[in-house]
Parts: sequence; structure tokens; C-alpha cells
Amino acid sequence: MNNRWNAFIYKCWAPVYDFFFNRGLFYQARKQVFGGMEIPKGGSVLFVGVGTGADLAFFFARSYSSGRN
Repeated sequence: MNNRWNAFIYKCWAPVYDFFFNRGLFYQARKQVFGGMEIPKGGSVLFVGVGTGADLAFFFARSYSSGRN
């Protein structure tokens, strides 16, 4: 594998992943988990393995978020 191949696979897979995992039961479960976290306003969050970044939307309003794959 190389970076070009990884970019191709990611470009193809990300929309499929987002379609299935950003709605319904998966979305509600993530919303419940992240909604229950107590992060002080202005706090920091580091996502390791951020993937498509869909979970970042749960944090932008109340913290600084950064992700790494």
C-alpha cells in the first residue's frame, strides 16, 4: 500500500461509511455518548483515529478539537 492507494480507498469508502454510520442507531448512540461527556468550555479534545471526522461536530461548540489518523 502507498499514500495514493490509501487516498483512493478513503475517497471511495468515506461516503459509504458516512451514509450508514451518521444516521439512525449509530448516530443516536454517538450523540448520547458524547453528549454525556463533561468537557469544560474552551477545553481540548484529541481524537485518535478521527476517520471521516463526523464526531467532531459534537464538540466544536464547546471545545477545541483536533484529530489524528
